[in-house]
Amino acid sequence: MPLIYQERLDISPACRQSFIGGQPFHRPHVPTLFDHGILMMGITEARERYEVERIGVSWHVAAIGLEGEGEVFDEAGSRPLRPGQLAVLPALGRAGLRLVGACWRFAWLLPYDRPRWAGLHGALPTIAPAVGAESLYHAIALACGEAALAEQGQATAAIGLAVTLFERALGQPRPADATAQRLAALFGRVEAAPAEDWRTEQLAALHGVSPTHFHRLCRQHLGRSPRTLLLEARMARAQALILAGQDSVTELALAVGYREIASFSRRFAQHFGTPPSAAIRQAREPAAAAIPAHQSGSEHHHGASLHATAAAMPGKPLI
Repeated sequence: MPLIYQERLDISPACRQSFIGGQPFHRPHVPTLFDHGILMMGITEARERYEVERIGVSWHVAAIGLEGEGEVFDEAGSRPLRPGQLAVLPALGRAGLRLVGACWRFAWLLPYDRPRWAGLHGALPTIAPAVGAESLYHAIALACGEAALAEQGQATAAIGLAVTLFERALGQPRPADATAQRLAALFGRVEAAPAEDWRTEQLAALHGVSPTHFHRLCRQHLGRSPRTLLLEARMARAQALILAGQDSVTELALAVGYREIASFSRRFAQHFGTPPSAAIRQAREPAAAAIPAHQSGSEHHHGASLHATAAAMPGKPLI
């Protein structure tokens, strides 16, 4: 899960978007998003010129078309994303979204690359019809609006509704693997309480198997070892807490289950490529340091033609 990723943006100042998950006045809602396995969500009205490409991000990108037409592109070519369709750009790949025509309205979510969203894994972007695409768009818009008004309770409820509608939009093309579901639910408990002293032996006992068999099951159904999944859950929570405003490395370490600050800092640096103190400084930098923006409520108007390597954690739109 790299902290630094590559991006290419070509966005007209006429484009408008609202989102939850990055800017300072949105940070109280970051833990709520994290509890659902989501980094950010928002809506975009693309006009004149809109092209965003991500290379190697550690989360999935899901976009739901509402009006107008855009397209999904990767190294193999491009495909249209029409109203009522859902596109998924899997984590760690290279793909993007582009405006086609005069105007395109769509909603988007950035699910973490975690067991809950394992069904989003894939080598290439996918596009499929989405059940209730319009309802999902308006639920995300409602969540953004309530967050901008600092209505914590209403925003939390709207976020929950949006995630539920997103799961419905994804559909279930085939029955989910029961073992994978149980494992994802088990690691969901880890993600909800990362400060606990979780160990592989304890998790294996909760799953009802030996540690050796538990290791095999995690590798088979979740693609990673139990130790890696534990580390990812703790590092993802640390990332979310930094976005939420945590600026103490000591408190950050304790919140995700580390008693030795040096050990946490070393693990964090190995995982993200930068120490937690540097990540905290990055998260405090104004969004304008990376993307020219003028903020009004929860709306952001972005400048043109940026080619950059940008930090994944500072508060700025990531789609």
